Order: sequence, then C-alpha cells, then structure tokens
Amino acid sequence: MARPPRRRPSTSTSTTTATTTSNTSSVFSSHAAQVQVRPSTAASAATTTSMRDVVAAVSEGRGVSAEVAVVCFDKAAAEISISQFADGALYGKTLQQLSLVDPSEILVSQTAMEPVKSRLVEILEANFGQQALVPVNRSYFNQSRGLQNIQDFSWDETIIPGLSNKLYYATSCVAAILTFIEERDDITFYRRSLKFKFFSADGTMSIDHITARNLELIFNLQTNKTMNSLFGILSASCQTSMGSRLVRMNVLQPLNDLETIEARLDAVQALKENPHALSGIRTCLKESVDMDSLITSLLYRPKKHSTKVTETHITALILLKHVLSKWITSLHDTIVDLPTPLLELIASNLSNENLARLLSLINERINEDIVWQKSAQGMRNQRCYAIKAGWNGLLDVARQTYRESTNDVYELVASYTTRYGYPLKTNFTNTQGYTLKVSVSDLEASENPGQLPIEFINVIKSKKTISFTTLPLLGLNDRINESLMEVYLMSDRMIGELVGEVTQFAGSLYKISESIALLDMLSAFAFDADQNEYVRPEFTETYAVKGGRHPVKALISSTTGSTYIPNDIYCCAGSNVQIISGPNMSGKTTYLKMTGSFVAAEYASIRLQGQVFSRIGCDCVVEASASSFMSEMREAAFILQNVCDNSLVVIDELGRGTSHTDGVALSITITEELANTNAFLFLATHFTEVGAVLSSTFSNVVKLHLQVQYKYHIQDGTPTFENYGLTIARIVQFPDETISLALRVSDLLVLRSKDVTARRRGDAEEEARLVARGEERLYHRLVQVRLNSRLEEGRLREYLKGLQAEVV
Repeated sequence: MARPPRRRPSTSTSTTTATTTSNTSSVFSSHAAQVQVRPSTAASAATTTSMRDVVAAVSEGRGVSAEVAVVCFDKAAAEISISQFADGALYGKTLQQLSLVDPSEILVSQTAMEPVKSRLVEILEANFGQQALVPVNRSYFNQSRGLQNIQDFSWDETIIPGLSNKLYYATSCVAAILTFIEERDDITFYRRSLKFKFFSADGTMSIDHITARNLELIFNLQTNKTMNSLFGILSASCQTSMGSRLVRMNVLQPLNDLETIEARLDAVQALKENPHALSGIRTCLKESVDMDSLITSLLYRPKKHSTKVTETHITALILLKHVLSKWITSLHDTIVDLPTPLLELIASNLSNENLARLLSLINERINEDIVWQKSAQGMRNQRCYAIKAGWNGLLDVARQTYRESTNDVYELVASYTTRYGYPLKTNFTNTQGYTLKVSVSDLEASENPGQLPIEFINVIKSKKTISFTTLPLLGLNDRINESLMEVYLMSDRMIGELVGEVTQFAGSLYKISESIALLDMLSAFAFDADQNEYVRPEFTETYAVKGGRHPVKALISSTTGSTYIPNDIYCCAGSNVQIISGPNMSGKTTYLKMTGSFVAAEYASIRLQGQVFSRIGCDCVVEASASSFMSEMREAAFILQNVCDNSLVVIDELGRGTSHTDGVALSITITEELANTNAFLFLATHFTEVGAVLSSTFSNVVKLHLQVQYKYHIQDGTPTFENYGLTIARIVQFPDETISLALRVSDLLVLRSKDVTARRRGDAEEEARLVARGEERLYHRLVQVRLNSRLEEGRLREYLKGLQAEVV
C-alpha cells in the first residue's frame, strides 16, 4: 500500500530544520561490552544532595559555536567526570550537565568575571546562584598540568591514549579542580587512585534542566523537595546511598540504548519472579556500608599528617576487611544463581580474584579476629589491637598501657559501687571517654535518696538517669588517650604502607561500589514493580499505554484514600500530535506529566526517545506579565531549534502569557511547525481553535479532551463542555452581573466564529479532508499491525475486518 501524503496548509512555505541536541554525558552502553556496570554516582541521595561535596569547573572557548568544557569532581566518590561539547547561546547542554551533579561550587576563570561578566557566567549565576560561582586565577586552567594529572591519578590506564588536544578545555578544567581541592582541603592523592570518566551522548536520552524541573523529576514544584517527585518515589525503595545516587543519575539521564535497557529489564524481571532472592538481596544491602565513602577515606592523603589520619585509616581497613570477608560473600551468594547476564556480571565483580588477594594482603598485618563493631567503645578497642603483635615492640608496650588503664577504669567503678551502695554503670563516647551513670530509681532507693557524693562532678540529669564523672576517672581517660595516641604513632608507618598497597586495588573496589549501586537500583525497581503492579514495557515505534498511572499521583491517592483514574495513551507516526483540551482543574497538566514519567500501567509499548522537551507552567494560574510571556517564547524557541524526529515534546498552555488572539495564533503556528516533524507532541490548551484548525489540515493531529465527571479521564474529540472558565468563575463567586455579561459576549464570539468557519469551508473540501485523513490513519494502523501484532490468526482476521468496515 502506498503511503498517502501528509497534508499541510497551503500557506505554510517553510519548516523548521531540526537540529539534534546531543547529551553530554553517558551511562554505559551495553553491559556485556563494559567493564563498569553503572554510570557515575555523582549526585546526592534523597534530600541531602546539596551536602555532597561536588566541585565543577567550566571553561569556554571562542567562536560562533563555542566549545564548552564541564568537569565535575565528586569528592565522596573520588570520581571526575569530563565532557567537552559545542553549545548554543543559551548553554542548554552546559546547564543539563551541571544539573546532573548539582555542584556546591563552580570554578570559573577570573577573566570571565572581570571586568565584564561573560554570557556563560551570567547564565550560571541565574541558574545556580552567585554564591555557587568561585572565580580562580587563570593559571589554574593549565592544559599540560591537567594531562599530567590524568596520567598520574587515573586508575584506568586505558583512557590515557584517548586524550588529545581536542580536549584542551576539559583537561584544563581537570587541572583547575585538582589544584583547587588540594589547596582548599590541604590534601593530595595516591597514584592510580581516582576515577576519570569521559562522557558522550551515546546511549542516553537528553533532558534539559527546564524539562527536569517541569516534569518534577527530582524536586516537586510545590515544596522544592524530593518528596512526591519521581526520584523521591523511585529512590525510597533503595537500601543504600549509592543506589539512591544512581537512581538520581538515571532519572535525569535515562538510557535509550535498547540492548542495555532490555538487560536491565531482564534482571528486574528475574528478581521480581524470585521473591526469596529479592528479599535476601534487600536484607543484605540494608546492612551495607557506603563503599564510595570507604574508598575515599583511604585514597585522600592529607599533606599534614596526624594521628587522626592514622585512626581514620585503621577504621577504614577494619571496615574493608569486614566487607571483603563477610558482607560481599553473603551478597554474592544471594544472586549467583539468578541467570541473567547483568546479574551474572555483578556476581562476577563481587567474586573478582583481586578481592581475595586484597583480603590476604590486609590479613598479613591486621589481626584476623578483628571485626567491625558498631559501638564507639568496641571500635576503639578494635583499632588499638588491629595490627598483629610483633611488628613493633614499642607498639606492644603502648597497647599494654592501654589495657591496664582500661582495667583500672572498671576497678574504679566497682570501688564506687561498693562504697556508695548503688549500682554504677559506665558510659562511653568518643568525645568524653568513660563517664558514670546511675538510674534515678536506684539513687532514690539508696541510703541518701537523691543525694550524690561531692566527688561526683559534671552532673547531667535526665528523666531516668544521672550522668557524672570524677577526677580519678578523668585522669584515667587522659592516660588511655595518651596510650592510644602512642599506638597510632607506632602504627603510622606500617598503616601508611598498607594503605598505599591497598590503593593499587582501587579499580576492583570501584567495581564493587558500582555493582552494589546497580544491584540496589535493580532490586528497588523489582520491589516497586511487585508492590505497585508495574508491568514490563515493550519497545516499538508506537507509544501505547493502557491504564497508565502517574507513579507520584497514584501514590498520593493511595495514601490519602482518594480515587486515582488511569488513562490510556496512543501515539504513532500517523497521530504524533495530540492536542488535549478541557476545563480548568480537569487534570491536563497531570496527564502531560504522566506521558513523560516512568510508566506504571496495565500495558506499555514505548518508543525510545532521544530527547525530551517541555514547556509547562503552573496549571490554573493566570499570567499576563511580559516577563512570563518572554520566558514562554524563549522555551518554545529552544524546542523548535532542537527538536528532532525521535523527540518527545510536552507543552502545557502555550500562548497564555498574551492576549487570546495572539495566544491562538502563536499556538497554531508553533504546533504547525512541530506537526511537520515526526516528534511525539502532547499539547494541552484551553484554545479549542487550535485543535479545530490543525486537525482539519493535518492528518497526524489528534484532538483529545478531558471529561469532567468528578474524575478525569481522557476522551477522543473536542470537548463539548462549554464556558468552563466562566463555570470556575461562578464557583469562586464572581458577581452574577459579571457572569451574565461574560456569557453574552461569549455567545456573540461563538456565533461570529461559526460564521467565519462556515464561509471558509466548503462541504466538498471538508469531505476530501476527511477521506485523506482516514486513509492516513488506516495506513498507519496497518503498519502497526504488521510490525507489532501478536494476535492469533483468527483474532487478527476479525480485527482487519473491523478496519475494513470502518473504511467501507
């Protein structure tokens, strides 16, 4: 069957050339072809994003299409992400790249700030605040030093040959960030200890920062918090901070590589179908530690050494020993029998032979019976006896002093109990050391009720207990601390050597961290799918969702006891422009956000999108200021300049920042341009003229409306509910005479509109349009049947007969 031509208005003489906005950072492409198993965990979990120390450096070249470099250093993950790209006048890619990590500080050259701020600096200030920008000397941005830093500090030597002068600005930013961190924090780094990742657009979807805000991907628009956002919903089921950070990255930068997506879905399905394994994984992950923080506590080397550094390193080594000897083994055993390639890859990373070598290296110098303990007192004892006896005679003497002083504490407490006749207990904190406490009830039952001996000082009373200390106990605490400092001083050299050897295994440790984060995210998805009845989507050229639910709105409805009405969505090449209209408060914006969110439905067929654009304001808010209109037009222009055939465009109430006539004209013109592409467009509007004009001219334009019957459900066609704006005005108690006058004016406008429409259209022309439109839709429906149908032969024959009956 020959495809009928798509009809366009005769007055349209040009179309907008679509230019692809490539994303500037990538998640991994195919799990089988990658060493790493997750993208960078460069953002914060839950609501603590801003507390994570992420420093970015931005540098810009010159020219019409200027090269911009964005380099971000997540100190908690010891990870440096590098990207360099050509950006436009609005710096959309730069803002999108920075929004992925939400930096606390953004380094820029002082020459870009003074004497006149560059356009890039102005845009960064407008989006991140003036306080986030840190001007540094131009000499910080040194390309040759940046190249040397990458060669010295990257644990993965395979990335070094790929460096070239084409990344001049990016490598300059690397030098600026590392110089800044070394001076600010007075630290340096071990060789081969940092993760460097070069990001490209391959395999990921581009979502600009405006769309991320409009669709409430990370923060909800009402409170600007993660609660009741898509990220808030998805990360709530994560058991680790690493998993939450990975969810955030994937929400802001979803995959669009089919092979990788299917691999993840296979893993999620396997976990969902094996509830025993899923429960075991989640239980094990709940007891995990933040591997990123553990690794970085070993990798950063302060320039000024102290016993505090040694104490931190001993703690990290004990924790690493616990992870390698017990926790990793337990986690590996829960997934080893799940037969999916991605889970097998994770299991392989958790049983890497380098991990056994690393554990053996630690056990050579750390006592094998040393274990991780949660109590402060227990952990201090473990640190004191961590190193095996015999390595240093002075170390053994210091530990003997520590042991004797600790025994003296307990003997002192026993003597107080005997002397005063009521039981005293010891309490320990890292800051105060040992203190004493007695319950109020025991004190009241003593010979002197309510009276403490005069030698009990620094008394702190609570409802049930009384805490205090004594001068002899303070003296013992000082002696214990002195002996412990001696232990750390005697341990310093050996611990420093051991940490240096451990950093040689940084690559294997990073793989553990990445594997745990990915497994946590997959298990969270499987848990949510089981709890909320999510279904596995199919991937075709059609966007078809049955019973689609906005996951955030559905959750809110379930917690408040209100009824949530799911909706169906169908969008294909023959109906890629969907114009949705309806009354205020009928849920048009909710419907639009559902089309751009994680799919929770009875059935879902999804087209892989390269980009997502949006223009969404606050529904039911009247805006008439010039600034709001300029903002609206600026966002619309950005969409028109960057839209391409595999884009998803979501627009709410276009043209409402100006007059009705201008708003209708602009809506029609902008929608017409988008209708001439193959992008999927969902447009919500109060202007019924938009659907009436374009649906009669373009065969790929579909009119929908939201019907109000105390619940909102999508329906085909133009809404029959008239004057809904005036109905809302009556609800909020506008004066009756004002409503009556407005109704008379509305009736006159309707009559005039019908008269004009009747004069412009002839019956024959209208019939020809309808025939052409029917042919176009029939063509696309037959194409969809051919490509995607899974019906049995009998049911397929019945369906085709139905199509034939509709046409004939």
